[in-house]
Amino acid sequence: MIDIRKPVTAILLAASVGGWLGAAAAQAQTLKVAMGSDVKIVDPIWTTAYIQRDFGYMVWDVLFAMDETLAVRPQMVDTWEVSPDKLLWTFTLRDLVWSNGQPVTSGDCIASIKRWGARDSMGRKMMASVDGFETVDARTFRMKMKEPYGLVLESLGKPSSSPAFMMPKKTADTDPNTQIKVEDVIGSGPFTFKADEWKPGEKVVFLRNGGYRPRSEPPSGLAGGKVAKVERVEWIWIPDAQTQVAALGNGEIDIIQAPPHDLLPILSQDRNAKLFDSNPLGSQYEFRFNTLFKPFDDPRIRHAAMVAFGQEEFLKATIGDPKYYKVCKAPFVCGTPLGSDEGMKDVLNQDAARAGDRRRGDDESRAGRQGTARGRRLQGRHAADILNPVSANLFNASCDKATYGWPCDAEIEKLRDAFARETDPAKQKQIAMELQKRWVEAPTFVDLGQLYQPSALRTNIDGMLAAPATVFWNITKK
Repeated sequence: MIDIRKPVTAILLAASVGGWLGAAAAQAQTLKVAMGSDVKIVDPIWTTAYIQRDFGYMVWDVLFAMDETLAVRPQMVDTWEVSPDKLLWTFTLRDLVWSNGQPVTSGDCIASIKRWGARDSMGRKMMASVDGFETVDARTFRMKMKEPYGLVLESLGKPSSSPAFMMPKKTADTDPNTQIKVEDVIGSGPFTFKADEWKPGEKVVFLRNGGYRPRSEPPSGLAGGKVAKVERVEWIWIPDAQTQVAALGNGEIDIIQAPPHDLLPILSQDRNAKLFDSNPLGSQYEFRFNTLFKPFDDPRIRHAAMVAFGQEEFLKATIGDPKYYKVCKAPFVCGTPLGSDEGMKDVLNQDAARAGDRRRGDDESRAGRQGTARGRRLQGRHAADILNPVSANLFNASCDKATYGWPCDAEIEKLRDAFARETDPAKQKQIAMELQKRWVEAPTFVDLGQLYQPSALRTNIDGMLAAPATVFWNITKK
């Protein structure tokens, strides 16, 4: 009822302000993000693409997770224990539910581990030592080992690029070589996927999962309490980087996941924007050989390439600003437990003359200088993917079972297996250094240094976490 004692202008003003406040409150509960890639599939086990990994962390959860100190901590798991002979692992889940209201069970997790372990390189290595699984009750299960395995928690808690996401058994029973269906995207993570609003090439929508049960600990890296503080997250696909920057400046989006380095000076001068490096470990540039073709089928030529390469000039050319890169010979990343330049004194010094001494002849010299698209590949890989010889899949030298490039080196594989089976961290490090020295002699790739990629945020965005993957819990929008 209108109070006739109030002026009409006051009534209209109150209604207008009330509507504006309501719209502003709704807008504050929606986070709009320009991601680095478009979402074309929804299965993070079927592919190692980082956008699918990021999608996975929105919807699903993991048994264990890596915190900001690189320690692996329980996530969906409540308690766990391992037998003295390290052949029996027992896991008890927290009381959790899927987004469809059904309880998370031991059977769900067993099926999920099996599917993940059939595709992920680190998972396959672990599953080779697994003898089988046993359901104890609805929330407790056991994993029996054929032999002690030193990377059980590191495998189940790997942060990237194919984490061991837990899914309902119906979903996890999907053939590992077949993508899961959109209707089977049911998780126990902090957000739910709104399939009816997914428009490939335009946007992906997530809603806060009201049934999610976060841990009580504060968030740390990918571990701890994953509290969604906004009601809705929209990933807006904007392929042009300059358009992304303009949209952030206009307030049309709130976050740019990975703005190009040459646009960072523009963003740093925008008073409505701020830069935040959510992945302080950075990434590593890698030059990958295709060993199926000459000249890179010869390890001596690959070693000569590693001698001839230098990191500083490459990083200057690709990144530019030295605050966003680091010269680092350590293949397992500087500043991490296995980060070392052991055995690398004479490589990556841009020593073309010395590299030439190692060539076998004029024909191979010409082939080495020319290179071909089929002979090498350049890529960047997050540091979280390459913390040890097993997770770093470009060290895999198992011939046709290796990833693209398909190198064959029995000694490297013997050392990778020894590392995986060793349960003493000190001995693991010793094995890793032996492997590193062998790898310098017969490299499967060349480490071209570390780079750092900040995200760009509107100044009213707070709570973004430093983690090996871009995550959206704990974020608030004022």
